[in-house]
Amino acid sequence: NKFAINDLTDRLEEMAYKLERRCECGKISLFHGTFEKNVVPTKILDFQEKNVLSWLAELMKHRDAADSKRYRMLSKKFIEKYGIDTEEYDVIKGWRANASYFYIAKSGEKNMRAYAEAYLNDVVENQGKLFDFVAQSFPDKDTEEFINTYMKSKTRKSIDEAQAYVNTMDVKELWKYFLETDHYALKSGEGLKGFMPDWIGEFYAYYQWYYNISSSEVIKKVPVEFLKKAYYGLHDLELEFAVKKVGEVYWI
Repeated sequence: NKFAINDLTDRLEEMAYKLERRCECGKISLFHGTFEKNVVPTKILDFQEKNVLSWLAELMKHRDAADSKRYRMLSKKFIEKYGIDTEEYDVIKGWRANASYFYIAKSGEKNMRAYAEAYLNDVVENQGKLFDFVAQSFPDKDTEEFINTYMKSKTRKSIDEAQAYVNTMDVKELWKYFLETDHYALKSGEGLKGFMPDWIGEFYAYYQWYYNISSSEVIKKVPVEFLKKAYYGLHDLELEFAVKKVGEVYWI
C-alpha cells in the first residue's frame, strides 16, 4: 500500500545516503525504488522472470509454512526440485510479499501424495488381502520373502505410478499379474499368521501413498522385521496414525 511504499522509500533513501558517504570511489543513487550502482555492476536475480514455484522454494528455504515433520521433509524435496542457487547474486527481487504463498505451501503438503486419493482405499485394502492370501494359502512358503520381493517388483512400481489398470485389480487378478509380470515363484519357509500379513500389506500401501516415495524405498526404510515386532503395538491404531508414528522414526 501507499504508506508501506513511502516507508520503504524513506528507508532506501537513508541507506543510499549512508552508503554514498562511506563510498569514496563511487555513488549510489535512488530513483523509483531502485538503486543504480555506478562503480561495480550489481547482479540481480528477478524471480518474477522465473516460475512462481522457484520463488516459493526460495521462501521455503528461510521460513516454515508448517511445523510438521512431514512438511519439512517434503519441502526439502520441493526446494531440490524448484530452488535456484542464489549465491552468485547481489540482489534478489521477489514476488509480492504475501502470506498466501505459505497457505499454498501448507495446502501443498496435503497434495504431495503418490497418486489420487480415489485409488487409495482399493490399493490399501487389496494389498492387505494379497499379503493375507499368500500367507493363508501357502503356509509352508516364506511370506516375508514374498513381501520383500513384491514391494520391489515391477507390479508394485506400476501401482506407485498410479497405472489405473493395475490399481483397480482385485486380489486374484493382482496375484496372477504379479506372477506373470515379475516371473515370481514362492520360496519355501514359514508363513505369517493371524491378521499380521493383512495389516502389514495395508500399512505399506498407506505409507507409500502418504509419504510419496517408491515402494522399494519403503521396504528399505521400514523393514518387514520391524513391522513384525511393531505390529502388536500399532495394529489397533488408526492406520494413518500408525503410519505417522513410524514415519517420525524411519523417514530419515
